[in-house]
Amino acid sequence: MFSVQKKQQVSAVDYVIESIKNLLLKGDLKPGDRLPNEEELAGLLGVSRGSVRSAMKVFSVCGVVDVRVGDGTYVCTELSSSINPMIFPMLILQPNVESLAVFREKVEFDIVELILADEQRRTATLELLEENLQELRNLQESRAELERFVQNDVAYHRILGRQCGNVVFETVYNQLMEYFVPFLTASHKHQDTGAAADSSHVKIYRALRGRDGEMAHRAITESNEYWKTSAAYR
Repeated sequence: MFSVQKKQQVSAVDYVIESIKNLLLKGDLKPGDRLPNEEELAGLLGVSRGSVRSAMKVFSVCGVVDVRVGDGTYVCTELSSSINPMIFPMLILQPNVESLAVFREKVEFDIVELILADEQRRTATLELLEENLQELRNLQESRAELERFVQNDVAYHRILGRQCGNVVFETVYNQLMEYFVPFLTASHKHQDTGAAADSSHVKIYRALRGRDGEMAHRAITESNEYWKTSAAYR
């Protein structure tokens, strides 16, 4: 059984949330672990069962725990495809386009370098990017709707995030891509059938194919400059 700190001067629900969060951070609770039942947690933390229930609802919404009716509550072992808790702080903070562009450029530099550092990963990435670029060509030929171009653009960046081989970069970058979607949409409104995305994506692809980190950095910088300018008018 794990131990918890003495209750602080906060609401009972917040106290439960903070206690569980600290247990996760310390590794006392791990993915797949079953939490004590509602009554046990209430007694252990010195709060009401209602406070525990409310806290579990928060964790469930954030994709931290999986509440299985008739079985118990478990720490999730993987991220939910429909829940992205990382986006909520961004919605509150509302970072400006300049800050977002700096983040994108820096993290994309590192992602590309990680891919270039592993030949097997680089080869696999090229194959996936080729498929994405071919899809973009098909969308251009059919004069597809704006939304399809945005989806293709997001998919391109998600490929890079998944292929970098670093779960921290992948998680942060891919989850925050959801926040970038309105900005990417604005960017595509200012280009003819994905022309700017086509140009920048091809340059990054060629840089990876040629094992040229400097070329990749230039392509990322150019892409972000265009994105920053057009996204400001979303």
